[in-house]
Amino acid sequence: MSDPLAAQLAGLTPEQQRLFLQRLRLRRRRQNAEERPAVSAASWPLSHAQERLWLLETLTPRHPAYTVPFAIRIAGPLDRQALETAIRAVLDRHGALRTVIVEEGPAQVVRDDLHDTLAWTDLSGLPAPERDTTFDRLTAEHGIRTFDLTNGPPVALHAVQLSDRETVLLAAVHHIVFDATSVTIVLDDLAAAYDDAVAGRHRTSVDTGHQFGEHCAAERAADRERGLTYWTNTLRGAPPLSTLPARRARAESGPGGQVPLQLSASRTPALFGLLRAERVTRYAALLTAASLALRRTNGQDTMIVGVPASTRTRPELARVVGCFYNPQALRLDLDGDPTVRELLRRAHHAVGGAQANADVPFGDVVRALRATRGDRHNPLFQTMLSLLDAPVAERHGGGARFRLDPAPAGRTDMDLFVTVTVGAGGDMAGVCRFAGHLDEPDVTAWADDLIGLLDRMASGADQPISRFAPIPDGIRTVLAAPAAAAYRAPGTPTETLLAGVWARVLGVDRIGADDNFFQLGGDSMQVVQVIAETAAAGLPLSPGDLLRHPTVAGLATLERRHPQGRETVVTGDVPPTPAQAWFLTEILPHLSHPGHFNHPYHAELVRPVTATELSGAVNALTRRHDALRLRLVPDGAGQRRQLSIPDTGPVPFDTHDLRDADAEEADRLAADIADTAQRGLSLSAAPMRAVHFRMPGGQPDRLLLICHHLLVDGFSRTLLMNDLADVLDPAARPAPPSLPYAAWARLLSAAATAPELTGQRAFWRAQARAENLPVDRPGTAVRFGSRTGVHRVLTADVTARLAAEARAAGAGLSDLLLAATAVTIAGWQGGDEVTFALAAPGRSGPPGHDVDVTRTVGWFQYFYPLRLRLGHPSSLPRLAGELRVQIGAVPMHGLGHGLLTHAHPDPAVREEQVRSAGPQVSFNYLGEIGSWDRQPAARILRPSTHPSGTAQDPEGRWPYLLDIAGELRDGRLRFAVHHGSGVHHTATVDGLAEEIVRLLNGGAR
Repeated sequence: MSDPLAAQLAGLTPEQQRLFLQRLRLRRRRQNAEERPAVSAASWPLSHAQERLWLLETLTPRHPAYTVPFAIRIAGPLDRQALETAIRAVLDRHGALRTVIVEEGPAQVVRDDLHDTLAWTDLSGLPAPERDTTFDRLTAEHGIRTFDLTNGPPVALHAVQLSDRETVLLAAVHHIVFDATSVTIVLDDLAAAYDDAVAGRHRTSVDTGHQFGEHCAAERAADRERGLTYWTNTLRGAPPLSTLPARRARAESGPGGQVPLQLSASRTPALFGLLRAERVTRYAALLTAASLALRRTNGQDTMIVGVPASTRTRPELARVVGCFYNPQALRLDLDGDPTVRELLRRAHHAVGGAQANADVPFGDVVRALRATRGDRHNPLFQTMLSLLDAPVAERHGGGARFRLDPAPAGRTDMDLFVTVTVGAGGDMAGVCRFAGHLDEPDVTAWADDLIGLLDRMASGADQPISRFAPIPDGIRTVLAAPAAAAYRAPGTPTETLLAGVWARVLGVDRIGADDNFFQLGGDSMQVVQVIAETAAAGLPLSPGDLLRHPTVAGLATLERRHPQGRETVVTGDVPPTPAQAWFLTEILPHLSHPGHFNHPYHAELVRPVTATELSGAVNALTRRHDALRLRLVPDGAGQRRQLSIPDTGPVPFDTHDLRDADAEEADRLAADIADTAQRGLSLSAAPMRAVHFRMPGGQPDRLLLICHHLLVDGFSRTLLMNDLADVLDPAARPAPPSLPYAAWARLLSAAATAPELTGQRAFWRAQARAENLPVDRPGTAVRFGSRTGVHRVLTADVTARLAAEARAAGAGLSDLLLAATAVTIAGWQGGDEVTFALAAPGRSGPPGHDVDVTRTVGWFQYFYPLRLRLGHPSSLPRLAGELRVQIGAVPMHGLGHGLLTHAHPDPAVREEQVRSAGPQVSFNYLGEIGSWDRQPAARILRPSTHPSGTAQDPEGRWPYLLDIAGELRDGRLRFAVHHGSGVHHTATVDGLAEEIVRLLNGGAR
């Protein structure tokens, strides 16, 4: 009955609630103007619990938190007609299941003509794995069914046949007409009615709807003033929250989950003996243990815990289906360091007082205490405890056995909802359902602690609680510390600039002066983005600055040590960087045309620009960025040498006027021209060219800039497009790069000789691949011409939720995507370890060299192998955080692997690295690096979605069997799984992509 939404409603005065409902009635009358079906004369007022549920339903129609799901498994040969007859008999007997809510009053009306249509699904012919998967999906979907209470019915039924002798009846009923006891009543009556139907008997049963209606009317008429005084005196001054500390805002929460609870029968006799000796109930023990477990997480000495009490107090109501639910708030004070025995007595006294005043509606207590709060949590209590005796969950009838299955995992409106059942043999078992703003590992630890306290309660009965259940030192430190500092807004212009950049890069609405970049989920790729944006704004920083000073305030106080001077011209031989050396050894030998391994940048011109202006701007890029002047030439000894040329002459530039063609023909011609241009580069003479298209029919002109990959990487795209727009804008004053690419390459070459690099050899040997990826066609290489991919795009809402969950786990979106990918691949190939080639931005200098290359164009990005150890994570965000730690432990951000493999002076060391089995899967997350449409370039250039031609030699070979590439664009997480069609079937890879999506959607809750 309670809900986070109650915080929005319970604070309304009666007059405000009346006006609110009046407006809703007017709206619904307009929506439901058609004539209503005939109803019986059975019309009754709503109970207090129903009224509260109805108010919440009008506030957010069809909320799944108020669905009561259950399942009845029917074993034995099934007579389908008899089952349908039995279901009709149950619906006829219990008017609550044929009830609709009318707005005049409001009131509940039992309709004679309202019966739910039974859905049937036959899974008996499916293979077992597919049958089980489909059944699990149907069960989960049925568990969150919602209902139209004004038109009905409030019940949904779905029979799923698993075999000739096994059928499961999935049921879902709205809480406004149903409670937990009603489940057993329905089970009893269904089995009996089925037995009658099979035998051909017909029984006339009395509709129990009037009994529930009369109960509601009597409840409305009762005087509860004295009981209300008890509750206000008991609960006044109680703490607003009695729950686990959350790792994320409630507004960011997803559907939540559940964890099991179990205390075996062999462990309970001592506990039950203690309870008998003290004459206290088992519920008092559960309340005591739960309160102590909460105290060990939040440090509070007063707990308010909810109990799902029932108003089903008269014998004639024992077999009536309906909503007899009225939760109570139990207060347990733990101050004074009582013994466990004394605390049990306090708990027993609290339960007794609540039972003596159980007839006071919970809503009246909330209003009397003005207990409404605005941050979406339930008023008065956020933890609910339910203790039940195990029902006889099996009935027989008509030659079949009817048994209650464990309830499907529905959603809870509580932070924690604990349901424990005491079995006939004395065992205590159940589940703890939890809300989405809590993490499963935290809930699991709390639930384990609760069971452990119950287990030790008898032996520790005379211990003070400070000894029996001490508050951990970490919690004590937090309690003893001053309250956490409030949000502090950026105060200086520099802080304001930095906060704005961080907010854009991290996708966070508000950044405070004391916020930590990495605690907000920032990763290395986003470090590069921040450095680039701040440099463009005239605030030069280095990656090391952000690592050493990860707060806005800390960065803002730094002296500007990186002046934006003009680039020093570096010419002559340039040693290949690790990324370039990888191309020379892994890619180039397999290319039939060495110049065909490109990065194309295709843009539409926002405003008219002449061909002369464009050509001049492209040539200006080569003067600004020395990487564009690199050439790969023969060295006379059968090898190649890389040279930086001071003047390469004009960049090949072609203009194609397609204005006389129609739009379709122009697009076809442009695609053919682009494809030809892609094959026209030369590493020794012209590794870059530009193509200008004049388009017909008012279409914007296009520019295709093609660079060989040897010159650029993904991040260079943003730099080049921004610089090109700056050159075309007379008012722009672009800052030149701080360090030439050739100087960077020489710096890395020198770092390869450092003695400390040799110490990494053991680490990189340990990363050698130990597993093999399954393939559909063994022995086939991945060639660029056969390389294709499957793509997935998550919604903006899911992406935002994932980002929030990742931040709460100390990770980022990239880590979460990596975790889902790793779990998927590990499950496919077997084991709990996977070896990936991880992409690194490559713009962090070697140790001792704090240089700024965030505005330098070139091929910086590289891959390095890392064996990821997955273990047995309790949640996907938790695994993402663990993988982030593993990645953070990689020396030199993985740069050492490339230096040892390609640049170390000792050939034996290089050969050692080459011999190691390399990864078969690569992972590359670009974030928003490629989104240059939102960069300064957008004032003149915007990305084109038209074909850019074939960027790689179709006959060339690619070293990885699978490549996962992710990015964040338009607020949506997107990823592709690329593969060779000659190695893997598309259906195989599509299944992997679907599993990654499933893990992201379900693992992030």
